[in-house]
Amino acid sequence: MNKELKQAYSLVSQDLLTKLAHAKEGESIHLGSLGAFRKHRYSMVIEGKTYQGYQFSFRAFTALKNLKYQ
Repeated sequence: MNKELKQAYSLVSQDLLTKLAHAKEGESIHLGSLGAFRKHRYSMVIEGKTYQGYQFSFRAFTALKNLKYQ
């Protein structure tokens, strides 16, 4: 059972990482009724050089917030 659980976790993790990598700017990746990741572009200047990249924010939905209090 433990081996199957590890395989399932690995499969789900890899699927999520693939979806996040291929998401377009501003797109949301939903985790069922638990919450959603949203992809944003950012830029910063360090020592006169501009660096750009992406970051993800996570917003928890009510179903996940309710689990905290059970």
